[in-house]
Amino acid sequence: MSEVKNILFVDDERSVLRALRRTFMNSGYQLYFADSGELGLKILAAGRIDLVLSDMRMPEMDGYEFLRRVRELYPRVIRLILSGFVEENYVYT
Repeated sequence: MSEVKNILFVDDERSVLRALRRTFMNSGYQLYFADSGELGLKILAAGRIDLVLSDMRMPEMDGYEFLRRVRELYPRVIRLILSGFVEENYVYT
């Protein structure tokens, strides 16, 4: 029996998080949702997350800063950008 994978979605727009919840509802993954980078880091600290999908444009802590901190604190976690607007120089850092 394979281990259930844990996915964390981070986006400041709650409507986006609701849509993601509906989309992945029956996926078999354990889903976590955060409406800020700060909450995302708390969720990461509390348990084992395998994959993080983060928006880039968020207030206070933007997605670039959030994903940079995830890389430093949890280097084995896969990090993906979930955004309609990304500056190319952020993607390759």
